[in-house]
Amino acid sequence: MNLLITLFFLPWLFIWNLIKKSPGKGVQETPSGSILVIAAGGIGDTLLSLPAVEALKRKLPGLKATVWVNNMDSGVFFQEGKGMDSLICYPFPNFFSPFRFFGENLKFLWKINRLGFSHVLVVEPSQNIISAIIAFSSKAKIRIGPRYRLGIIGDTDFLFTHSLPFNYERHTLEMNLDLLRFLGIEDISPDFHFPLGEREKGEAESLIKKHGLREGRLFIGMHIGANPNQRYKCWDPRKFAEIADFLAVDFQARVAITGGRGELPQVEEMLSFSKSTPVNLVGCLGIPDTAALLAHCDLFITNDSGPMHIAASVKTPVVAIFGPTHPKKNAPFGPHIIVRKEMDCSPCYDWKYSSIAKCGHGRLKCLEDISVEDVKRAIREMLNKR
Repeated sequence: MNLLITLFFLPWLFIWNLIKKSPGKGVQETPSGSILVIAAGGIGDTLLSLPAVEALKRKLPGLKATVWVNNMDSGVFFQEGKGMDSLICYPFPNFFSPFRFFGENLKFLWKINRLGFSHVLVVEPSQNIISAIIAFSSKAKIRIGPRYRLGIIGDTDFLFTHSLPFNYERHTLEMNLDLLRFLGIEDISPDFHFPLGEREKGEAESLIKKHGLREGRLFIGMHIGANPNQRYKCWDPRKFAEIADFLAVDFQARVAITGGRGELPQVEEMLSFSKSTPVNLVGCLGIPDTAALLAHCDLFITNDSGPMHIAASVKTPVVAIFGPTHPKKNAPFGPHIIVRKEMDCSPCYDWKYSSIAKCGHGRLKCLEDISVEDVKRAIREMLNKR
């Protein structure tokens, strides 16, 4: 796939190198018209784009904003009028199966082209290079995004009119705000929050009462899973079981487990090892209801995951367990402690290719070497801070 894309865009790269436009200059005139914001990542990725989208609409109300998300689950983050003017839902993974979804992809690209956007903003992470190609093919005059590797021929900056170098030391949320500087938007405070509604707040309170999750005790949330193609982020369910028992015995805490239906086998395995009785809410809650529930938690313990970012967005302290992914770029934004092992080969996840290197240890040693005591220590530290 990368080779085909490389061959197709090689002439454009040659032309770009001849012209050599500087990607560092901002848009000269006050932006007007319409902008497509490509935020078609996972749940956590899309949530991390929300501060940039809201700042864009707040600072440039004359620029009509359309946000493209993977599905309506991600669409719940954006409120009409505040963060956007319209929403487009189309599964980004379809582009990774070009033969199977050829017709659908072509129709979608034609739709984007016909809408006549004057600007395109690709927020990070941009799911490999395809979003940069879509921005290029939209015919938008201004195209802004982070630079990614394009096969064997270098960065994707020739597909953009304005671009930022990819930076593993810069948090995703902050880098998304950096992209707005090309539109003349400077000095933005990163206001990271989940837009909770009254219905979700009421549902969460009812659920807490039903399961007796507070009753004068600590209420701690846990998320032990990940979607099927990201199991490399997951700590051992048996160790999570030990943590749940530790919380129940040492802190007399009530523990609730969150997650999607696809994570149920991992949670059932964990519960089979647990001596305590955590409340299993896996598959029971949508994203807004999960956010409202986590807003009541005293602490949230999780793998690197979408719910980790949801917890941070409702200001709940987080203890996050990291293995091969980047702790600076993808940390929970706010009060948190990251538990990880310093290793020469970690982190090995490469955002530029949306891939993880084959572990030379034959196993994910960076995760397996994290002990139960390591996580207990972080929990004590975080609870003492509160």
